[in-house]
Amino acid sequence: MNIQVDVIYTKSETISIYPEIEGSSKPVEAEKPQKEIKQEKKQEVKETPKSKEKTSIKLKFPSEVGTIGRLVELSTTEKGVSLKVIFSKRDLDYEIKKYEKEITINNKTVGKIAFFEEPDHNVKIDVLVDTKQYNVKYQLLPKNSVEVEIEEK
Repeated sequence: MNIQVDVIYTKSETISIYPEIEGSSKPVEAEKPQKEIKQEKKQEVKETPKSKEKTSIKLKFPSEVGTIGRLVELSTTEKGVSLKVIFSKRDLDYEIKKYEKEITINNKTVGKIAFFEEPDHNVKIDVLVDTKQYNVKYQLLPKNSVEVEIEEK
């Protein structure tokens, strides 16, 4: 009969294991370990993660303009991210004017956001930031809103 035993030993002392044959009261002679097992404890250095600077921008579209159906990403380049807000219901009596605003993180300008109505009456949002330095996350929120979050990499 074979018995397998997993042993985890962390002390730096020599250990000896003597097997016994089943039914016998006399231990079987086993080779003594030739080398002392030494295990050094590694000191773990825990780095505190640097808090990443970020900001978020919420764009709320009035319900009179229409109801947002989807938010899609058109493109991502080194200069920024282009998004498109697609309306499922759109009232063409209301026009969305072009709007631009600087994006700041801790009073430092990191880029700008611009949105405007396209000929198909949907809205294009351009988030113009250096995508090598910043992550751009976006999501569709309830109540006809879009949130864009810019965070340091």
